Amino acid sequence: MAKCDDKRPTSRAGEQKVETQAFKVEDLPADMGVTMTVYAGCIEGPRLTYGAMGPSRQVLALGTVDQIAKYSAGESVKVGDQPYQRNIGRKQEDAVKRIQDEMKTGDYTLTVNGQLLSPDSILNGYFTEQTATKDGQPVLRDGKPIKFFGGVELIVSAIIKPGSNNLDSL
Repeated sequence: MAKCDDKRPTSRAGEQKVETQAFKVEDLPADMGVTMTVYAGCIEGPRLTYGAMGPSRQVLALGTVDQIAKYSAGESVKVGDQPYQRNIGRKQEDAVKRIQDEMKTGDYTLTVNGQLLSPDSILNGYFTEQTATKDGQPVLRDGKPIKFFGGVELIVSAIIKPGSNNLDSL
């Protein structure tokens, strides 16, 4: 069983729909990435942190939270008319498998920065412009600090209905 034990939601009660926008991909410099972290079940286990560059930034900027969860787990999603799919690195496989396990129970919740969101919510407004640092100092590229959009943590948690046995698969 995952480190989260049986501490999973029992319903989708309290979900909120959010549709805010902090940035437009077309306004970003070509070398400015969008990053996020995804956890399976709770924040106790392995996490998946990744960045998107180029056209794939559209998924994080315009996709729904459910599309982003699926994209994070390696599934193909369609944003607008364009399909997108992440390549999963070897070091990310354990975290991705845990996210997929949470999703395969059939119903799951999506919590972003502590707020329970409906699957059709748009995360764009949660991203904030940040500066890459190392040892407390800005990381420079061509003499300028490296900027990116980040600050988003998504938790994908299986819904465990009282009396069900779907926790056994986690």
